[in-house]
Parts: sequence; structure tokens; C-alpha cells
Amino acid sequence: MKNKKLKIVLGVVVVFITLILWLLPVVAKSLIEKNGKEWVGRKVTVEDIDVNLFTGTIKVFDFDLYESDDISSFVSFDTLVLNSRPYHYFTSKITLQQFYVKNLATNIIKENDSTFNFDSLIAFYDTPVDSVALEEIEIDTTEVFKFSLSDIEFVNAEISFHDKVIEEEFVFHELDLLIPNIEWNQEDESNADLEFNFRDGGRFYSSTNFDPIEGGFSANIGLEDLDLSAYTKYLQEFLLLESAGGLLSTNLNFNGNTNYLDSLAIDGFVRLNDFKMNDTLKKPILKAEEINCVFEKLEPLRNSFLIDSIKLTKPYVRFDMHQTTTNFETFLRLNEPTDSLEVVTAELEETGEVANDSVPELYYRLNSFAIDNGTLQFNDITTSQPFQYNLTSIEVALDSMDSKTEWVDMQAQMLLNKRGVMKVDLSFNPIDPMELELKYVISGFKLNDLNIYSMDYMGVPVLEGDMYYKTNTKIHNGELDSQNKLIVHNATLGDKRGGLYNLPLKFALFLLKDKDGVVNLDVPVGGDLNDPSVSVNRIVWYSFKNLLVKTVAAPVKFLGGLVGGDPKDLETFEFSYLDTALSDAHLKQLDKLQELEKKKEGLLINMLYLNDVEIEKKHIAVQQIGNEFNKKHRKKNYLEDEKEFKLYLLEKTQKDATEATIEKMLDSAFVEGACVSLASPVLVDSLARVYETKRFEGIRQQLLESETKNHIKVSKAKPDDPENIASKPIFKMVYSIEE
Repeated sequence: MKNKKLKIVLGVVVVFITLILWLLPVVAKSLIEKNGKEWVGRKVTVEDIDVNLFTGTIKVFDFDLYESDDISSFVSFDTLVLNSRPYHYFTSKITLQQFYVKNLATNIIKENDSTFNFDSLIAFYDTPVDSVALEEIEIDTTEVFKFSLSDIEFVNAEISFHDKVIEEEFVFHELDLLIPNIEWNQEDESNADLEFNFRDGGRFYSSTNFDPIEGGFSANIGLEDLDLSAYTKYLQEFLLLESAGGLLSTNLNFNGNTNYLDSLAIDGFVRLNDFKMNDTLKKPILKAEEINCVFEKLEPLRNSFLIDSIKLTKPYVRFDMHQTTTNFETFLRLNEPTDSLEVVTAELEETGEVANDSVPELYYRLNSFAIDNGTLQFNDITTSQPFQYNLTSIEVALDSMDSKTEWVDMQAQMLLNKRGVMKVDLSFNPIDPMELELKYVISGFKLNDLNIYSMDYMGVPVLEGDMYYKTNTKIHNGELDSQNKLIVHNATLGDKRGGLYNLPLKFALFLLKDKDGVVNLDVPVGGDLNDPSVSVNRIVWYSFKNLLVKTVAAPVKFLGGLVGGDPKDLETFEFSYLDTALSDAHLKQLDKLQELEKKKEGLLINMLYLNDVEIEKKHIAVQQIGNEFNKKHRKKNYLEDEKEFKLYLLEKTQKDATEATIEKMLDSAFVEGACVSLASPVLVDSLARVYETKRFEGIRQQLLESETKNHIKVSKAKPDDPENIASKPIFKMVYSIEE
């Protein structure tokens, strides 16, 4: 009877337990869906729940946690498997043998700069704590729960991030995560692997290892061909661009120890392929086929950065010059009003949020830097017509340098508009930009490439010409010393028409050409760059302008070498007062002028007659009265017997003079004045014209008798020309060209 009752009781218990196990998932499902908002603050739906209390296994199917609108899904998954050992709880240990989630889908929405769709969930669990009550709680620290977590795995998960601020959505799908084991007081290394794909292209992968005993850890994190075009709108916050693109790949190794955080070291590479940025004109401003950076060892907490190499393959830069700005200033938003950096720094100093003095001194090293087949496109929008100039096939190699290097050498070469060649050697102090040495050579440069500048500034078109240019420039303590060698072949200019500056470029070029038509110049340039009012552009421009002005102002300096002799012979053709005959020296001068005209085809020579006629008239008057003196005193000459001649003049003009005034009056001014008063003005004027005519006729006749046909012009300066004042009778050589 007792056995029968025991069997009945056991049977009821078994049935009851079976009923509970059968009803528990149904009840749990109903409770979760009914009390979801009360428990987690959101609506929850579950398709099915399986619970095995004996094995500690819980399975959840088709779970969905909704948004606060109870319509949209926030978090969902197809399958969740939780395999635990609940009886371990009684030994103060949580054991999780498996945590498996399949097809997890999460939708994160950024409403504005500080609001997300999960904020209500955080607020639901963020319950204020009574600090007084908290002090009364006694916490038992004698026993601590241990844990063992194994086989944590997410399969084919998807995370969607919708940024409503910029109206952009990012989706990370095919996300797989595997963590084999994490355990309290674990002695073996633990590792975790994570991998997922980006919806718009690209793959992320990572593998981490941690030594719980020694504290050492390592991680390998990588990206493969992440398409950056999806992140354009984030860049637009800092850059004024229309689009950006490129495939980012990286593989970085992190090594360190949790006991010594500053031991963190990073090595690996970052590579960007098919990089491109378009400005708001939808034109590329930056491009590169590949940008590759290899890190030797980065220790950010020690402020140490060792970079093995940086290489840019086929980079492209477009630089536009506008009236008041450049396209890069616009692109970088430098022209837009921003918060002052000084104000921000001052606020940080007030709050004590400035850099700590204990931060190690920065140390960096770059083993190599190179540019392979680069292009720089320069566009000047300030000219009357758009100007474009291309530097192509740019090759740059930079020697190794570090934060303590005081001198760095760099070599470069490039093509100038696909024709000229430029080779550069640059040495500089990376710490002080006012210390550098620059040497470069340009050959095969076409002058007509710069025709628009010649037209706009000087009104003269450049038809053709090849240039060789060599410079040796040094900047020391801000002082610029630049020695420049310029050789120009076959330079031809068109006719002048307008121009911002009235500079005699065409004539200067004509003068600078040697007998072979080659311009060979040494042009020194210098200045103090420490002076804020001084710029390199201004120094170069004024040096160029002064060269032109000085060349035209002293043409004989450049013409004299063609005929030899004393350059002064090509400057003036002088006569003495009352002299009209051509001397042998005059004839030689005329021969040189004719020879110069033949050797410098196109040169115009004008012999401009200058003379202070009033002074010569005084000499004529003295001569006339002196001849009268000679006739009266046949054995005397007024040029030799000066005293007698002066007494003669005194007698003629000052008969009532006393002896006290005689000595005072007998000077050269008295002689000239007396002779002018005694001579016939009509005769003096007539003789002055005769002397002038004879001088002109003598030169013209000599030029006509020359065997060579010449176009030397003889002309007279205007009577009011200031150069006539105090001038002897001279013919000043004025050189010009047809223009």
C-alpha cells in the first residue's frame, strides 16, 4: 500500500515537473511580451522559447525589441542559444558554455548631435540612487563570484547606423565574432576573432590575444578595401568638397602589457588606393593612385613615432590662384569664420585641461619619403585669360630624418609643361624654415608658356624662346642670397600693346642679346625675409624690374662689347665751343656706330644734338671782340695777353671806373659780360646758327660717304630740353628699336 502511494506521489511530481517544463516556455513567452515595456522599457516579441532546466540550455527564436514607437525594430535575431551550468552558481561561479546568436540585426539612429534612439533605454535603467541608503548597504566582500565564458559567437550579424544629421546610413553586415574562452583567474591565453563586411564594400577583421597572468596582449586589426565615398558627408564638416573616394586598407599590430600601459607599440601599414577628392566645382583637387605608409614602431604614450616609409604614387594636386584667395584656402574652409584657437586654448588653461608637463618629448623618425610620377596643375584665374601650367612626372626622394635632424637633403625632378626639365637639390633645417639651401636647374623651358603674364603685365607677347636657368639660393637667419644664371636662346617678342606696367621688356631683351642672339645674365637677388613687409615674390619682381630699367638706362654697357674699345665712344660725340671740324677721334666714333648698326640688326641710333646756345653765344662774343683787339694790337693776342685784353674791355665799357674797382672787375664773368655788351647780337646769333649747321652737315656728309648704307639719324633736342642746360655742343647717342 505504501509503495503504491509512493509511486503515485512520484508520478504526480514527474507529471508536475513535465507540465512545468512544457508550460514554462509558453508562460515565459507570454510574460516577456506582456511585461516587456515594464521590464526593459520597450515592446518585445518572441516567436518561441525552449528551456531545458536539466542541461541549463535556453533557446530563443525570432526575438524582436522595438523602437519606442512600437513599430520599428531596434534589435532582433533569429536564434539565440544560451548553454550554461546553473548548479555552478551554488559554488559562486557563473559558467557559460555557449552563447550563440545568429542573424543579429541592430538599428542605431542618430537623431541629432547628442540624441540617439537608444537614449530612452539608458534613461529607463538610469535610476537615481539614494546616497544615504547606499551608505547603509553592507556589501559582503568575503566571497567573489568567478566566471567562465566559452564559445561566444555571433554569426551573420548586421549593424545599421543611420545618421539623420547628414542623412547617411552605414551598414555592417556578415559580422562574425568568436571568443573561445574568457575565465576568471584564467591561466591560459584568451583570444577573440571578429570579422564583418561593409555594405558599400570592404572587410574588417581582427584577432586579439591576452595573457591574464603576465598581462601581455596583442591584437591584429585590419581593413580591406573600405570604400571611403560613403563618408563624404562627415568630411564636408571640415572640408568644402563635393565628393571623396578611395579604398582604404590597413593592417596594424598592437602589442603591450596591461601592467605597463606606456609599453603599447603599433606597427603595420596604411594604404589608400584610387584616392580622389572633388571640390564643389566637381573637379578633382587631390588624387593619388596609391598612398602607402609603413609604420616601423609607434609608441603614442611615449610620444615616439618611427615611420619606415611614406610613398605617393601618381599623386595629383590642382592649385587655383584667385584674386584674394586660393582654392586650397576655400577647400580647407580657412576663409570661413571659426572659433579662435587662442580663445579655446585660454579656456583649456583655465580649466587645467592643457597638456601635462610630464608628457615625454616628441620623437619621430622617417626613414624615407618618395613621390612617384606626381602631377601639379597650376591655374591662375587672375589673368585676363585662364592660365594653366602643368608640372608632371614629378619624382621626389627625401633622405631619412628625425626630430633631432638639423639638415635634410631632398632631390626632385619634373617636366615643365611636358617639355622643360627641372632638377632640384634642396637642403633644409626641419626645425627652422629660415635655414635652407636650394639648387635647381631648368632646361628646355619654353618662354611662350608664360605669354599671358608678359601680355598682362608688360603688354608684350612672347612668340618663342628657350630658357636655361640655374639658381643657387641660400637663406640663413632669414637673409636671402640667391645667385641666378639665366640663358635664353631664340627669344622673340611681339609688338607692345597695353600692359599693366610700362616696362621696356622688348628693348631690354634686344640689348641683352649677344652677337649670336643669346641672352646670358647673372641675376643676384637678396633681401631680409625677417621683415614682415618683405616677401620672396616682391623681391624677385623688383629685381626683375630693376634689371630691365638698368639695362635700358645704360645700353652702352651691353652694346660696347660688340665693337670693342672705350664704351664712352658710344655715348657722346663731343665738340668744343666754336669748334665744327670732325677730328680723327670723331671719325673713329662714326665708324664704330656704323659697325654697331651692322652687328645689331634692328638697332636704331639717334645722334641727339645738345647745346647750351647762350653759353656758346658768350664764347662767340668773346671771339668777335678778341679779334678786334688783335687787329688793333697786331703784335698781341687776346688769348695770350689776358690782362691787356681785360684792360681793353674796361676801357671800352667802364671809362669812369676807379682804381679800387678795376682789379675786382677784371675776372672771367666781366670779360664775357663786356664782350656780350660790345658784340653785335645779330652777328652772334648768325654765327651760332652757322656753327650748329656745320656740325650737322659734317656728320651727315661723313655718313653719306660711308660704304655701308646706314640709318643713323641726326636730330636736335627741343630748345626747352633740360639736358641743354650747361651742355657743351655734343651729340648724345640715343639707342632704341622700331617700337
